[in-house]
Amino acid sequence: YLPFKAHTTCIKHSQLRPVVYIKCCAWLRFIHLTLEVIMKMRILYIFFALAIISCSQEKVNTTDISEENLATRPNEGQITCKDCDSIILELPNITDTNKLIIALRSKYKLEVDEAHGIQETISKCQLVDIGKAKNEFILIEYDYKDGCMAAYPWKYQIIFKQGNTTPIHIGAYDSIQSIELNNEKYLLATESTGKGNGLHKLLTVSNNSIINVLDLDYDDIHTVDSYGDDGYFVNPLSISVKDFNHDGYEDLVFKGSRKMLMGSTEYGDHYDLKESEYYIKPVVFVFIYDSKSNKYIAQEDYWKKYIKLYL
Repeated sequence: YLPFKAHTTCIKHSQLRPVVYIKCCAWLRFIHLTLEVIMKMRILYIFFALAIISCSQEKVNTTDISEENLATRPNEGQITCKDCDSIILELPNITDTNKLIIALRSKYKLEVDEAHGIQETISKCQLVDIGKAKNEFILIEYDYKDGCMAAYPWKYQIIFKQGNTTPIHIGAYDSIQSIELNNEKYLLATESTGKGNGLHKLLTVSNNSIINVLDLDYDDIHTVDSYGDDGYFVNPLSISVKDFNHDGYEDLVFKGSRKMLMGSTEYGDHYDLKESEYYIKPVVFVFIYDSKSNKYIAQEDYWKKYIKLYL
């Protein structure tokens, strides 16, 4: 019954049948598994192909957006570094805003989030005094209006001496304004996140660089808070200059009120208040001038005083 001669004892057909059956089943299972693997590989290939096509389309769209933005202003490649310097040296006079924007972005490597489409402008360009002696600087503010929350406030402030392209400071503040205390000119800057939490900085010049002399950081308190997590300031804090401790020096005072959305137990545990339980809490932050360090120091531990305000 075999197509070949057995080398051993002759095997009957009835004995061979189970062996052939088992081998056939094994081969069929092997073929089935092989086809299953091939089908899975084909599905993966299709998935990767679609992903590549999708990425390519997204990149094309991004390029189109960038080209539309660049179409509204001169080609950046046409302005060299030498041109950037000559344009910046003309400040505070501005002859061409578009060229100035390109020069500032190129010279100072300003990172700009263009995902939302940008509306570039020079929102501030002025001479400012900083320090005790007459010390005049150029303050220029580049504003591109919109972007992702991580890139907020979507603007830059650059400070440098007139006739010099080397900046003494590049910041990204929500706002910046001049203020005078104790016969010294400062820049009062507001630093804030996209959600509206932040603080103030009091900027002056030391060794040809900008330093902050307001003893305040994020680990202490917020002087800017419009984000309703545990509470928020009803209005921006008012800022006044006053000899608070009657030592003959002017001090810096922040004053306002905060709407409280959370309460705390006697053990320090916090809990959400019902809307009917919200209440207004007055706040005052006083920073006393220290003539030895030339800094403005918090009069008391406001973290402990307003422990209910901040978690």
